Amino acid sequence: MGNVAESCATFTAESYAFWFMYLAPYLLAGRLANPYYQHFIDLVAIMKITLQFEFTVEQIDQLETRIIQWVSDHERYYYQYDDECLSVCLLVIHGLLHIPDDIRFCGPMWSAMAQSD
Repeated sequence: MGNVAESCATFTAESYAFWFMYLAPYLLAGRLANPYYQHFIDLVAIMKITLQFEFTVEQIDQLETRIIQWVSDHERYYYQYDDECLSVCLLVIHGLLHIPDDIRFCGPMWSAMAQSD
């Protein structure tokens, strides 16, 4: 994994994902105030779930509930229902809400990626 401080070109999507899911939870512990740290950890958990190789219907339903809660919390913590903060309502955040249905219709991420090759 490259050093993002020296050259962001060497930092791949895989490097960002690894940093986000496995390094940042430890590096940000005690540095990021609650509830923001817990909100971050909840997103890490969601990301790890989406990378599973298999899902049951119940797991997808639970993932959907977690994502809906996470997006709701995001609006409460960052957007705060204030038009001045509308810039934090990124399309990517809304896109998270579609992940459970995508898994239902296309299967786990690895199988959807294999179909595109």
